[in-house]
Amino acid sequence: MFICPCRNTHELLGVPYTQIFLLASKKILCILYVQPATGDRPLMTDTQKHATTIYLLRHAHAAWARPGQRDFDRSLDQRGVDDARLIAAAFAQFDRLPAVVLCSSARRCQQTCDIILSHLPHAPEVRRTAELYHNDYDYYLELLGLQTSEPILLVGHNPMMDDTARALCTTAAEWPGERLYKGFPTAGLATVDIHQPGAVLISNGHLADFITPKRLRKQTGNSAEDDRH
Repeated sequence: MFICPCRNTHELLGVPYTQIFLLASKKILCILYVQPATGDRPLMTDTQKHATTIYLLRHAHAAWARPGQRDFDRSLDQRGVDDARLIAAAFAQFDRLPAVVLCSSARRCQQTCDIILSHLPHAPEVRRTAELYHNDYDYYLELLGLQTSEPILLVGHNPMMDDTARALCTTAAEWPGERLYKGFPTAGLATVDIHQPGAVLISNGHLADFITPKRLRKQTGNSAEDDRH
């Protein structure tokens, strides 16, 4: 996946476009996103008045597979349950909670999602799909781009969560950026703000926050190892 933002394209095209994106992927050769001159701009819709918010949540810590058990069917262990509850309690205090949840139907993701939902004051729409288990981060980005409601919570797996966060964000707050640089831990919850709703998601985001069980426990004086498994 490669994306290249090109600016000042009016000098090249002879029209008042302010930005053009060239996107090369396995499916799309080229996409151009243009912005009309100031006097010709369409009225801003309600959904464009604020940044689109995407929450990326990796499933909580899971037990090793038992003999003969599929990886898809692995369950959370007690550590994972405790971590998910800790993240859920903190997430429930956010100002903007998800309107839609996209969740892998792998058991450990569904268990993590159910714990999160049990702490929310209002039930969002939940869409569960095995495709989030079987596909790479290109599918994660494609699925996010198809959503019409927001904020969006995506509950999935690594390395796709890590790759998706890196593909979305070009800027980051100091600590969230440091945390993502180290990897995306189990039960980690990243907040990504997309400041140009309707534009491409790739490289159009700001990593605004990143909470992890370890960080939450450190804030309360109860430290624990930050596990990436």
